[in-house]
Amino acid sequence: NSGFTTVEHYITDDEEDSGVAVAYRVFVEDCDTLDDLKSFWKKNQSELKKLETSHPDLYKEIFTLFSDKKKEFI
Repeated sequence: NSGFTTVEHYITDDEEDSGVAVAYRVFVEDCDTLDDLKSFWKKNQSELKKLETSHPDLYKEIFTLFSDKKKEFI
């Protein structure tokens, strides 16, 4: 879906980690198809890779959001 953007545009540096997870949760819930979800994941790859390194626990939480949503489609 071309309407999806990267989450980084909605997160400021001074927001708490939980804010990042909330933002991803909102955008993931807005995905209506598996293609939307995959597209959203791909568009956020650079930010997700940074999180995986800098905040592994937060990355795991976000990864779980995507995984759980994916299960709804399959």
